[in-house]
Amino acid sequence: MIAYGITTVYNLLFAYSLVFFIESFVYPLPWTVGVEEGGFNRDFFYKDVLNQTDSMSDIGGINPKVFWAYLIGLLVVYLCLAKGIHSAGKIAYVMTIAPYAFLGVLLVIGLQKEGASDGIAFLFDIKWELIF
Repeated sequence: MIAYGITTVYNLLFAYSLVFFIESFVYPLPWTVGVEEGGFNRDFFYKDVLNQTDSMSDIGGINPKVFWAYLIGLLVVYLCLAKGIHSAGKIAYVMTIAPYAFLGVLLVIGLQKEGASDGIAFLFDIKWELIF
């Protein structure tokens, strides 16, 4: 029973992440609409993703985006576990290396941006008087 609860929470967090990932391909980003430069609109998360209502007695309904993302998460977990321990080892191998590959790609992209050298110089310019 505890494992069911843990996997439910994990898959729900995966569903929220998947909703944000899919919505990140929309221009302008839905969580930046109506906010000044560099801000974050919390209404997108609470109103659109969580489908939060004004009172606790009004439970609202099922959010179709999160529902389908949750089912995709369940499918991913099933496919990972369907073939047993052999496929889980291969998946773990890919999942441990993939973040480093993504970070490497992001590093290369970031280093090509204008002002990247200024940012790196600022990173390593230690102001000891502010530390001590």
